[in-house]
Amino acid sequence: MPEHFTRTAVESYLSHLEAEGYSISSSHLTKAALSSFARWLMEDKELIWRNPTRGITLTAEALIAPCVLSDDQRYVLRNLALFLASPTNSLKSLNHFLGKSVLNG
Repeated sequence: MPEHFTRTAVESYLSHLEAEGYSISSSHLTKAALSSFARWLMEDKELIWRNPTRGITLTAEALIAPCVLSDDQRYVLRNLALFLASPTNSLKSLNHFLGKSVLNG
């Protein structure tokens, strides 16, 4: 029923997604899909005259504050940076290093 595909319905659904904990990127993808569907209803089927998603803006997701690294995390990051800075190490040895680190815990 195209007459039920309204701006109010789209806004209500996007609000529902937010209330359910979906990310803002999921809401953007949903809005894009609904907009494409509306364009198909307008251009191919001539069942609606206006895209109900038009003019709906989604607020940006808040940036997450940087976290403080633990001593272990700083140690690993420092060693990895030193490893990568060495001109004698290749991508192959980096893959080997990362594989051993993951396997050995």
